[in-house]
Amino acid sequence: MKMSTQKKIKVKKGTIDFSFNRSDLVEAKEASNGIVFMLKGGIMIVADDSEMPTHTKVNIIGALDRFPNSNVIIDLLKYNQPASLEID
Repeated sequence: MKMSTQKKIKVKKGTIDFSFNRSDLVEAKEASNGIVFMLKGGIMIVADDSEMPTHTKVNIIGALDRFPNSNVIIDLLKYNQPASLEID
């Protein structure tokens, strides 16, 4: 039987790749020039991308909102399908 593990959010852009626990995410918000991940402890991660389309930002935020109990992988270079779920 598999033990329950903490769900993660993984963010990728090119060779940069980092992750954090889902429970640490307070909010993800659209910014005029990208997207902002607000974490517990007053940490804010800004993905500054003036070319990022609005539908990409909406898809990222939607995936985080709709699948709160899943591991989510966000690839900031994939504008048309930026978010995917990782199944354990």
